[in-house]
Amino acid sequence: MSSTRTIAVLGYGNIGKPIVEALSAAGAVVLVLSRDASKLSGVPSTARAFSVDYADEVKLGGLFKEHSVDIVVSTLTPSAVSDVQVAVARAAKKAGVKLFVPSEYGISTEGHTGDSLFGAKNASAAQIQALGLPTARIMTGYFMEFIPFVTSDAKKPGEFVIAGNGDVKFTATAASDIAGYIAHILTTRSFADLNNSIHLIEGQSLTFNEVAALYNKKPTYVAVDAIEHPVQRVLLTALNAGWAKTGFDITKPDAPFEVVDARSRSSNALWPGHVWKQLKDVIPSL
Repeated sequence: MSSTRTIAVLGYGNIGKPIVEALSAAGAVVLVLSRDASKLSGVPSTARAFSVDYADEVKLGGLFKEHSVDIVVSTLTPSAVSDVQVAVARAAKKAGVKLFVPSEYGISTEGHTGDSLFGAKNASAAQIQALGLPTARIMTGYFMEFIPFVTSDAKKPGEFVIAGNGDVKFTATAASDIAGYIAHILTTRSFADLNNSIHLIEGQSLTFNEVAALYNKKPTYVAVDAIEHPVQRVLLTALNAGWAKTGFDITKPDAPFEVVDARSRSSNALWPGHVWKQLKDVIPSL
């Protein structure tokens, strides 16, 4: 596969790194941007690295224009989606960028409102579209790599901890599959197809009880309210509400599970022939 598109990736962390690698493998011209120059030391020779100030929209826009950037992919942290990400989008729009991929990569945020993490991400995407810059939003459910984190508790070391009854289905997708999917669609699909699109992908549908059985673990059940880590609590509260299936639509909370389940992998078909990783492929032992 080869692409003539130039794609700038904001951030080089847990998901930024595999996205950069996948885009490079797909033949795209890749720029990697970070506020922290020290985080760019591992950028592969197939990509160009730039230390930038996201708040300097003039210089950032100049960089995008100088390199004829077609697409910006954001992997910014949740704390940056409300202001920094929109500022970058403004610079991108002025520089002639054609498409913006906002930082999602998790529970579907479409339809969410208010001050929550999910509401902030949905509002950010709307603000970017209001600039006249189309978006492509990627909903993935849980990263498979995060399963050990959300089934642990510092107060119960070594135990497989399940918040809730463990019977709620959720979407889990490998980081490498998320990155590969993004690279595939951004280098093969037309801009007309990508403009203001929402992608629902799923590697595997599981419950935590099923995960425990896969790894022959005896679960320790706790109430969601007993989870002290703030990130864990947000993720597990959402899961127990059914939101962690990518096909869940918060505006239609009473939709039959069969509808939600089919919708959860509705975009997988855009990567024909790909074999999606299962949890045991990513985490052989737990």
